[in-house]
Amino acid sequence: MAIFRLLTLAFGAGALGSVVLALVAFLLAQSGVPQSLGASSPPADLPFLYRLIVWGGIWGFLFVLPVLGRAWWLKGIIIGLLATAALIFFFSPALQRAPAVQIGYIIVLNSIWGVAAGAWWALVSGSRKNGRRFGTFMR
Repeated sequence: MAIFRLLTLAFGAGALGSVVLALVAFLLAQSGVPQSLGASSPPADLPFLYRLIVWGGIWGFLFVLPVLGRAWWLKGIIIGLLATAALIFFFSPALQRAPAVQIGYIIVLNSIWGVAAGAWWALVSGSRKNGRRFGTFMR
């Protein structure tokens, strides 16, 4: 049963990271950063936000893998880079012809996702001061 708990926490971490990513992307778009770089900003509609949160949660499942345990921020950035590679080479191959600035903008946004999701993962899946894990009260 512990694996279901970890998968739930990982999905939640990825979904929260996606909310942070959407908020940062919206604030950057409002300040005109993507337009000044020549990159396009992501759409600001609800279907895009829902899709972003679900895919962020799915990518969050990779936090369960037992590698880079203490370097949560690095693990998050690596997962964000994997998500960027999947976006460019599989989900939206038209981005392969996009300017390097737009690819860099996507990498920065997905790195922000990784740091936010990794921070939440480290917070909810770590040990307490007395050695017990979070959520032991639910057993």
